[in-house]
Amino acid sequence: MPIRVVPSTISVLPLLTSLALAACGGVPGPAADGVDPDDALPVAGGVVARAGEAMTYRVELHGIDVAEFTVTVGAETTLDGAPALPVSARVVSSPLLTMFHPVDDTLSTWIDPVTGRALAFEAVELASSRSTEVEHTRVRYAPGRFAVAVERAGRHLDEEQVVRHDTFDVPSMLMLLRGWHGAPGDRMVVDVMRSRTAWRLGVEIAGADTVETVLGAMAAVRFEGASVRMRRDGADDPASERRAFTLWISDDVDRVPLRLRAHTDYGDVEMALVEYRVE
Repeated sequence: MPIRVVPSTISVLPLLTSLALAACGGVPGPAADGVDPDDALPVAGGVVARAGEAMTYRVELHGIDVAEFTVTVGAETTLDGAPALPVSARVVSSPLLTMFHPVDDTLSTWIDPVTGRALAFEAVELASSRSTEVEHTRVRYAPGRFAVAVERAGRHLDEEQVVRHDTFDVPSMLMLLRGWHGAPGDRMVVDVMRSRTAWRLGVEIAGADTVETVLGAMAAVRFEGASVRMRRDGADDPASERRAFTLWISDDVDRVPLRLRAHTDYGDVEMALVEYRVE
C-alpha cells in the first residue's frame, strides 16, 4: 500500500473539516464566494472507509500543539435493519490548552456502506467555548428536512432543520471526499451538520500537489473549500462569514486525508497526519 501501516496501540484520526466549519472568522479563498445552493453533487467514486481503519493528526496554531483529532471506522452493523458503517471522531485538547479550557468532544456517524450517504449523527461535546456543560445532539437524516434533538443539562430542545442538498456531518463528509474522484475545477455543494448547527459547504478540486508527511513526500489531491452557516429554514445565515480551508488527500488507493489548513482570526490552524493504520 502507498501508505505503510504503522503498528501502534493508539487508534485515532481527526475531523479535518470541523476546523473549517468551526473556524473563527472567514477568509476568502477560491471557493469562498461559491457556496451556491443550486450546485449539484457529483457522483462519488465509491466508499473509501475500511473497518478497523484509524488515523492520528496533530493540530497546531502558530506552531503550538493545541489538540489531537481522532477518527476510527468500526465494524459494519445495522441501523433500522439496514447495513451501516459507524465512524467515530474525537477531539481532545493538548495539555497546554487543557489548562485554559479542556475539550473532549465526540462526533459519531453511521453511513451507508455502499453509497456513503449519511444515515444518522450524534454529537457529545461542550455546549460552547465558554461553557463546561455537555450538549448531546441526535439526528436521523431525511430528505428535505429532519428533526434535531438536543439535550443539555437536563433540558430538551426539539428543532427541525431544512436542507437543500444531500446532507452529511463532519465524519461522513470526510468519507465522501475520500471517495470523490474528479477533475480539477469539479465542485460540489452539500449541507453539513456540525453539532446542532447546519453549514452549507462548497468544495472544489483544485489540482495535484506533493505533501510532506511523517511517512515522507506523498502525491496528493488538493481541495479548496468554504462554508457558511445555515438558518433552520435552509437559507444561508446573512450574519455568517464564509470560512475558507484547504485540504490535501493522498492520491492513491488509500485516499487518506493528509493535511488541513483552516483560516481563522487567530491565524492559520494546521492539521497534519502523524499516523495511519488498519487493524
